[in-house]
Amino acid sequence: MDTKTNPTGQVQVRFTTRNPELTVGDTPILIPTSLKRYGLSQIVNHLLKSDKPTPFDFLIQGNLLRTSLDDYIVQNGLSTESTLDLEYIESTLPPQYLASFPHDDWISGVQLSSDYILTSSYDGIARVWDKSGQVKLQTTALGSSLKNVTWKNPNTNFLTSSLDQKIHFWEIEDDLSKTEDEKFMANLSTAFTGHKGLIESVRALPETNIFLSASADKTVGVWDFERSPETTLEPSSATSSKRRRKNDEFVPRNGARAPLFLCEGHSDSVTNVIFAQDPSAAYSVSLDHTIKTWDLITGQTVASRITKNPLLCIEKLNDLHLLACGSTGRSITLHDPRVTSDKITSMTLSGHKNLVSDLCASPENPYMFASVSHDNSCRVWDVRATSGSIYTLPRTVKGGSQWDKLFSVDWNKSIGIVTGGTDKQLQINQSSSFDKSQ
Repeated sequence: MDTKTNPTGQVQVRFTTRNPELTVGDTPILIPTSLKRYGLSQIVNHLLKSDKPTPFDFLIQGNLLRTSLDDYIVQNGLSTESTLDLEYIESTLPPQYLASFPHDDWISGVQLSSDYILTSSYDGIARVWDKSGQVKLQTTALGSSLKNVTWKNPNTNFLTSSLDQKIHFWEIEDDLSKTEDEKFMANLSTAFTGHKGLIESVRALPETNIFLSASADKTVGVWDFERSPETTLEPSSATSSKRRRKNDEFVPRNGARAPLFLCEGHSDSVTNVIFAQDPSAAYSVSLDHTIKTWDLITGQTVASRITKNPLLCIEKLNDLHLLACGSTGRSITLHDPRVTSDKITSMTLSGHKNLVSDLCASPENPYMFASVSHDNSCRVWDVRATSGSIYTLPRTVKGGSQWDKLFSVDWNKSIGIVTGGTDKQLQINQSSSFDKSQ
């Protein structure tokens, strides 16, 4: 076995890619082992006959190549007499720190629109921020910490879920684009009540009347703005009489509604829920270790998969037909939700040092997603790089506690990767691919 460093050595390689538009054929070619990423990119671009060169990264058996081929071969005890499979992927720039905006309390939820950042906080207030860090609008504090937030229709209305077992629907009736320093107030439209435990997350489907909730009462709530039956809004038993009198001043103008139904089947707290690509179905995860698929027409379980650890969050990777699930086991597992799939777990990604609290798919690259953890870090992953995350985004504003945690992440093209947690800082990292026009 040839494991000695030889700068003049050569090895046969086969270049592969999962992008059908960038294939160069599978015929092995002989190249110098001294080459690193830049030299390998030149070869691929030459084979592609590209007018505008594209920077590539390279994977060997799921490991990102960060050295020369020679060093990798030596470090991994490989032979130069064997053909090496090199998978090439388009390079992405490391997400660069852009800004941090201070919050009054822990940030429990983050969701982006094209121009604004919607946050929920443990101070009981949801806020809409612009890209410069100005709070354009906020809600009234109703006496309970907020656990999650979601746009129903971006920049127009949104939902908040809280520890008092309620969901509130807020409407924006002001023009957020106005440049005045005036801070607008959202209007409390409707309360949704029916859960018997705190509501961990809420998900809406824009341009429809349906939304979902995940609760510690072991159920998934299915709600409809038009068809959910009207009900009486009762104060939480945990709310003090003084706070109850204060909250009476903020009665939803459209009253309260009950769920269409609560989906039962989990044996422990439901921690997250998302719509499937087919909006008549949904996926939920729970502390009972399971991923369940629900028929939203009947409220029945379609499929259930058992995993190794309690699950805390879930995200779709639509183009890959995969679900990414974060767990208390500090790992992210990828699952194929199709009933015909033979594999229960397709892949496990490790790297976080504490439980994984939230996930968000990349808006541009179908193979990439971001995660946040109670280890106070955000990581960016490429499912083709199975050995670990490709980037780690530390907290830039220092001064918090060593025990700080991140709770929420969202990612879009116009703003970037936005994260929040117990350090009370809304951090923005700008992400972009290499500009091929340059």
